[in-house]
Amino acid sequence: MSELILVCPYHKPLIDKLRQRAIVIRTNDCNLIRPILHTVNKSNKLHAIKIETDTPASKIPFDDDWKRIPIALYTSRLGSFKAFVHKLALLRQLNIKIFLSSGEEENYLNLCILSSLRIACGVYFSEPPVNWERMNDLMHYAVYSRTIHAPIEPFYYVVSNFEGEKQVDYASVYFDNPLRYIHINEKEQIAATSKDLEACSYLAEGVSSIDSLETSTQYRKYINNWQDFFIERRACSFCPAWRICMGKFREEAEQNEGCRVFFRDLMDAADYYRLQFSQDGKKVWQS
Repeated sequence: MSELILVCPYHKPLIDKLRQRAIVIRTNDCNLIRPILHTVNKSNKLHAIKIETDTPASKIPFDDDWKRIPIALYTSRLGSFKAFVHKLALLRQLNIKIFLSSGEEENYLNLCILSSLRIACGVYFSEPPVNWERMNDLMHYAVYSRTIHAPIEPFYYVVSNFEGEKQVDYASVYFDNPLRYIHINEKEQIAATSKDLEACSYLAEGVSSIDSLETSTQYRKYINNWQDFFIERRACSFCPAWRICMGKFREEAEQNEGCRVFFRDLMDAADYYRLQFSQDGKKVWQS
């Protein structure tokens, strides 16, 4: 298993303790980018900066300094397209992905526009219910469109990593796959996902416990809890696309088939992608 990447807040005392470890720093303040770059030194392996903000993308103060590191920007909406267009020249030089909320109807079209402008982007799942029909349309554009466009996540991650019967956890796109990412707060409390951290559902406590985390009983039990789906025999248990969704929408699946239709179509798209395109030269971030 590869080294676990730690997702942590911008908290200098904590970051100083994470020397020689790969980290993702999360913040809700774009103005902290420069201080973050100043704080993180050669002793830290900065994997990315994750910005979560309600400020529309068109009002984000993008800066030349941002060229130095991969940035994942999560915002609820694009905002003024007129204002955004004036930022394109700089944006194309940045190592950035812009994620828009699934809860805003206009974002499905805006993500197509961002992609067509060669800006790597993605949709993040906000509060349910998800508009699965619009999500499916966006996925079809992302995978099947023959026009030149930038990747749209999480579709690109799924189709470029899909392989036979193996599980593909697209939560990696959001730094939320516990097989690769682990979350830690200022108190050094460690959780498997961001939601678990918010819910105070911890796997361990203390930076010193990180090295032994992967062999701990709690961690091993957590990453194997997907097996419970097939013991309980819920709706997800019978879905052929479970290995892509992995039960992330299990409550919704009990009420309607929207997610099942979408993920089955996504699995078909992954088969199409595998047949049509070479995997050579794939990149996580735009260059």
